[in-house]
Amino acid sequence: MIDMKSLLPPIMKDTADNLFRSFDTYWPFRVSNGSNLGSDPDEKNLTIHLARVFLCRGYSVYAECPYPGTKEDLDLLAIDPSRELFIACELKKAKNENTDGPKDSEKIKKYWLTNLAMEESINPIRASNGKICKTGYALVARVIWNKPGRMKDYYEHSCSDRTWEKYSPILVRENRGCKVDGDYYLHYMSTILQNVE
Repeated sequence: MIDMKSLLPPIMKDTADNLFRSFDTYWPFRVSNGSNLGSDPDEKNLTIHLARVFLCRGYSVYAECPYPGTKEDLDLLAIDPSRELFIACELKKAKNENTDGPKDSEKIKKYWLTNLAMEESINPIRASNGKICKTGYALVARVIWNKPGRMKDYYEHSCSDRTWEKYSPILVRENRGCKVDGDYYLHYMSTILQNVE
């Protein structure tokens, strides 16, 4: 089985580096009434940078994938080149450390690549890939703004489920010498998914 403790950190570090380059070129704040509340980068910024890192490593990636049998969508699905591993990703808008997060972690734990019983006849390609793919991981991540020196591990505080592996946050960008000083950190955690079929 692939060890996510060695697989994920380089992927997320490259994602943070890509975000840094983009934030260094274009700072995405929309300041309203002298405040930056509600104006942090949309989650799609994290989605496209993470997808690029997966693509550069040979993964196939798909955005807004349906949860089989539901009307909900998964933000990003990455399938490794062997098709034996997939990573289901829920990515959230950058918000402060008080944002609620456990709902995302509970929802994604129910995801599996395909519902074979439902798709055997209506989607044979996806059903075939679902038979090959033996391992699934969930990844939940967000970029969070913190005041200088006030960073705390978001998922360590917001998710008490011990089946999740919480990783050290990665500094994306420091912002100093302007009206709103602070730092963006990429917070993330992962867990293995169970095929309940």
